[in-house]
Amino acid sequence: MAASAVPENIGLPESASLAEPEYTSGARWLRPSEWPTEADPYFQPRPLDSSTTPAIISRYDDVLAVMLDPEDIWRREIPPALFPLDDRHCIMGASWMLDGEVHKRLRRTLRQINRGSTDRTRRFTRTLTGMLLARLMNEPPPWNLSRVIDDVSMRVIIECTLQAPPLLVHAVRLRQLWHEAGAASDGYFGMARQPEFEAILQLVTEEHHDLPDGLARHLVDMRDSGVMTDSQLMSQLGMLVVSYETQAASAASLIGMLLEHDLYGYARQATAHPELMRRIVAEGSRRGLSFPTNLMTPSRPVTIDGQTLPAGEPVLVSYAAANMDPIRFGASASRFDPRPSRPTHLAFGQGPHRCQGETGAEQFVEDVLVAMLTQLPDDVQLDHDGKVLRETAGISWTIPRLLVSPRPGS
Repeated sequence: MAASAVPENIGLPESASLAEPEYTSGARWLRPSEWPTEADPYFQPRPLDSSTTPAIISRYDDVLAVMLDPEDIWRREIPPALFPLDDRHCIMGASWMLDGEVHKRLRRTLRQINRGSTDRTRRFTRTLTGMLLARLMNEPPPWNLSRVIDDVSMRVIIECTLQAPPLLVHAVRLRQLWHEAGAASDGYFGMARQPEFEAILQLVTEEHHDLPDGLARHLVDMRDSGVMTDSQLMSQLGMLVVSYETQAASAASLIGMLLEHDLYGYARQATAHPELMRRIVAEGSRRGLSFPTNLMTPSRPVTIDGQTLPAGEPVLVSYAAANMDPIRFGASASRFDPRPSRPTHLAFGQGPHRCQGETGAEQFVEDVLVAMLTQLPDDVQLDHDGKVLRETAGISWTIPRLLVSPRPGS
């Protein structure tokens, strides 16, 4: 998500710095651009196969049609019959996962993030990345870059996007609690309510009058003026907090793929060329695996590829597969290569639900990448046989282990 302001002083409290990212027993060691074979339907575009449960829409044109949805067929809000309202994690009530007028009203409360990050926030991101990376490199290699990326992402969200200082001392715990939900083996239906997560977010409302004049205070004001309910406030705050994970996974995926494909040196040279850096970040989003699918439900029967999907049945819409559709991206669409200019991708969605934090997320990835290219040794390599440890069971495919070390003799 985008950041809007920045603290004048960057501190490094031991309790909130370089925490080891959590991972489950189901995490896999994979090449950065690789996915498990059983997940092929999420990543390989093909005509609709309604025999799968749930059905998966995966071709670029089909996915785009769902996102644009001129007939208002597709629902983002998960029906109570599929998942009881009282049991849901609070972020499932945020604007991004709602429909109709409620979605539009709550979306307007986040207008501040549409423009992306300020110059001060971008300096904060690069400076903090450099400071934490220097601390990490005081340890013997291999260095787990995810420790830096995850911490920087969470601090940017709390201190710059939300400007919610009361949450900072709870940053590590918020990460742990969200990981329990986001990496649940049953995906969206593992998003059970976490009272402790919501209790920490409640600190924003309890200390409302002491907050800086930023997004967190603005959201509480919207609640107090009747624009949203207390539950919707918690949902909006929760969605912003957990966005740290997707942008961190995007940055880690991109760095891993650059190393996997021997393009680290190319990326170092590209830092002096804005258009080349734009292509690198865009290709990281297109080919990254940070958030592969979204759950939607048709409000009435809909026919795709000659097959009819019944009303009310959940359907997975695969951004990842659409972004590797050879009809859109050419014969080598599944290969990571940031050097050519490619068509626009769907990693941030399209239409009325397009991610409001797109610009800020891309800026974050570029800033973290530039800071690491500047400070890491000239020639580093992926450890663990060129693989990263990736969560693959939940809704966000994080990378808790991105291990690198200097190449021998460099």
